[in-house]
Amino acid sequence: MSSIEPRSRWRGLWSVGNVCVPRAFGIAGPVVVVAVLLLAGCSSESESPDVPSDTGLAPASSPTVAAEAPTPEPTATVAAGAAATATEAPAATATTAPVATEAAARPTARPVPAEATPMPKLSPLPPASEVTYDRQKELLRALVQEWFVGENNLDRPRLKLLPDVRDNRRGGILIHIEINGDEYDTTTKKKAELDILMRDTYELIYTTGYEVTEVAITAVMNGVVHHTANAASVKPIQAFRSRLRGDAAATVDWANKDSLDFNEIWDNVLLNTAWKRELAEEGEAGQ
Repeated sequence: MSSIEPRSRWRGLWSVGNVCVPRAFGIAGPVVVVAVLLLAGCSSESESPDVPSDTGLAPASSPTVAAEAPTPEPTATVAAGAAATATEAPAATATTAPVATEAAARPTARPVPAEATPMPKLSPLPPASEVTYDRQKELLRALVQEWFVGENNLDRPRLKLLPDVRDNRRGGILIHIEINGDEYDTTTKKKAELDILMRDTYELIYTTGYEVTEVAITAVMNGVVHHTANAASVKPIQAFRSRLRGDAAATVDWANKDSLDFNEIWDNVLLNTAWKRELAEEGEAGQ
C-alpha cells in the first residue's frame, strides 16, 4: 500500500461525509470556551464592589470608606462648639457671682445715715448801723422764728413759744427762747444734740452785730413728774437751760466752734436732776 493511503484515511475522519459532529464540536468548542470566558469576565465586572472576591484581597469598598473618612469633621465642629460652650460657662458664672455676693451683703450692710436737716431759709438782715434799736428787736424776733421753723423728731413744733425779745435791765437786748428738743434713747445723746443746737443759735444771734447782751435757751423734753409718792407720769418738762451773755460771746472763736466745749463757756442755768444722774451713770458705762 502506498504511503498516501493512511494520510487520506486520517483526513477522512474529519470530513463532513464521514463524521459531521466531531468536526463541528472541534470548531465550536473553542468558540464556546471563549464565550464562557467573556461571560465570566462580564459577570465579574458587573458584581457589586461591596462583595469581596475569593482571591483574599481587600474589599472593593475600601476606597469608598477611605473617601468617606473625613466625615468626622462635624464631630470636631460639635466638639469645638461644646468646648466654646464650656468656655462661656465660667464667664457667665464670673458675671453673676458679684451680684450674688452683693445681694448677700445687703442684709448685713450698715444702714445709711439719715440726711442732715437742711438749713432753714433766713431773711437777710440789714447792718446794725442802718436800723434802729427797736427795729433790731423786731428783726431778731423774726430771725429766731425762721431759725426754729419745723418740728422735732416727735412732730412737736420746734419752737414751743414765741421768742421773748425785750430790753435787758443790764442794758441792750435780752432774748429768751423755749424749744422742744429731740428725744433719743439715752440722755447723753439728748444733751449732745441740744449742745449743738444751742451753740449754733448763739452764733447766729451774736454774729448779727446787733445790740444783744444776753440770750437764754430752754429745752423742753419728756420727763417723769411725780404727783404723789406713789403716782408719777411722763410729761414735757424744762430739762435743760443755758445762757450766754454778750461779754462771753465776744471771746468765742466761732470759726473753731467744733473744738470748743460750750458747757465751759455758757452758764448752765438749769439741768434736770434725773438728767444729772443719768448723764453720770451713762458716762461711767461709756455711753
